[in-house]
Amino acid sequence: GDGGDGGSGDELRDEQFDNGPKDDATLNGYIEEHKALEEELRKLEDEQRVAKERVAELDKQLQLDLGPAHVFYALHADDCLHLDTREYRYELCPFRTVKQQPPGGGYGTDMGKWHADDDKGGWLADADYAKQRYTRGATCWQGPARTTEVTYECGADTALLDVAEPSKCTYTMRVRTPAACTHDALDAAR
Repeated sequence: GDGGDGGSGDELRDEQFDNGPKDDATLNGYIEEHKALEEELRKLEDEQRVAKERVAELDKQLQLDLGPAHVFYALHADDCLHLDTREYRYELCPFRTVKQQPPGGGYGTDMGKWHADDDKGGWLADADYAKQRYTRGATCWQGPARTTEVTYECGADTALLDVAEPSKCTYTMRVRTPAACTHDALDAAR
């Protein structure tokens, strides 16, 4: 009997079998096609994830305050600046990080990170795009987290000029760069 439900479960399975693949080769073909489509979907999802990450990265870069008329863009886009001393190799990656490393390489110390959204990091408000503060570096032994204040000076080329530690775990750096050349600085140089 059909019991008024329009057909038994066995009849439904028989109908699906009748309308489905008739042999193993056809069934295997369906399985392979299914696998190929799943792989294609996985690749497309990976591409979508990478594209979304790139969009987020570009959005983040567009939020950066690169100075008036984006004059510090080249500094942001360039490689890191280095200064070698007898004790350390210092590395400033503008708008990213500051590090101190042993001269022969090895593990470096985080001297601060760029935090434009931090009221204590980023551009210093009273310095008219001449000073930045990098904060939340590695914590000193029995001391504060390291911070680095970077002062930009007008010059023909870009170079990390010097590094000092005026107080425990608080560093200063001077950088010469054409990006810091304002009309006033150029007039003073003449």
